[in-house]
Amino acid sequence: PQPNGGAFNSRGWNKTDGGFKATKAFLRDTLASFFEISPKLIFEKAPLPKELYDISVNGPRDKISELKEQFCQAFKTAFGLDLQVQSQEVDVYLMTVAFTNAPGLVPYSHLGGGGGRPGGFMLAGVTMNTVGQYLESSLDKPVVNETGLTNYWGVDLKWKMSAAEIADAQPDPVNVIQAAREQLGLQLTPAKRKLTVLE
Repeated sequence: PQPNGGAFNSRGWNKTDGGFKATKAFLRDTLASFFEISPKLIFEKAPLPKELYDISVNGPRDKISELKEQFCQAFKTAFGLDLQVQSQEVDVYLMTVAFTNAPGLVPYSHLGGGGGRPGGFMLAGVTMNTVGQYLESSLDKPVVNETGLTNYWGVDLKWKMSAAEIADAQPDPVNVIQAAREQLGLQLTPAKRKLTVLE
């Protein structure tokens, strides 16, 4: 466990040497990054510890299946929890293009950043997969990117905040879906998909 304060929850694969590193990170986010799935596809049959942790995995990424197996073994030793990776049909939102030339979605020339804000988010130079990740955190369901859009995008999205959201609850999905269509030209359609999940 690491103390709170300062930068935290950093995690990801090193594209050069293939190793994985998490620094002062939540276990749920670390698992999602390591197994490269949405955090919404992690189903806790037993609660994960809530502290922040440093975790490193050393090994070439072309041996990913062996690394994942060793990771599961080490995780069980450290936390007394089993990790099972399997395919399962789950409820999702399919993200497709409703129309082009939307005011809040513009092409961007290079990779950038940005972040969330009350009732929306503003991003500069991100992929559509990243847009989907921001939307799914607001919709509380996985978002599957089927837009076919590549390259980088600038995104400016603001939805109508409900009284519950102002009181620190999840946004109203209806408001998020409507705003995404009107401002980004993106359609979010409820569906079921068989995806890799982690239990």
